[in-house]
Amino acid sequence: MEAVVEQAFSSVICLEQYIKSDIHINVHVMENDGSLISVIINAVNVALLHAGIMLTDLCVSCTIGLVSKQLCLDCTQIEENSGSCYVPVAMKGRTKDVIYMQLSNKLNITQLSECLELVSVGCDLIKEVIDKEFKSFLLKEQQ
Repeated sequence: MEAVVEQAFSSVICLEQYIKSDIHINVHVMENDGSLISVIINAVNVALLHAGIMLTDLCVSCTIGLVSKQLCLDCTQIEENSGSCYVPVAMKGRTKDVIYMQLSNKLNITQLSECLELVSVGCDLIKEVIDKEFKSFLLKEQQ
């Protein structure tokens, strides 16, 4: 998971602003109810924003799974382990560039296209929540 987080955030952190610095990211998972990699990516994103680290874009993540031939967003641990397809995806918030994606099973091109469309909607929703809450935080801090 460390490599996934590093890969995802090395593409959005303005590393040229931190030439003589090290950015260490530590994540402690207290409980795993599913979608762990997406939860970690979204939490790190919020932590970097709070710390004032310059980002070129938000890195948002969401999972999608094929459970009983039905696509579902934000999979639980049970849905992940159901034996069907589970796809965590991280993408840039504005540009929708896919930064990370992992397929647990085979999908045909039509199913993969449907998954990417739906997970993009999920990432948009997460981006909206992060934007709203961070703006609210900044307003409270200014008062």
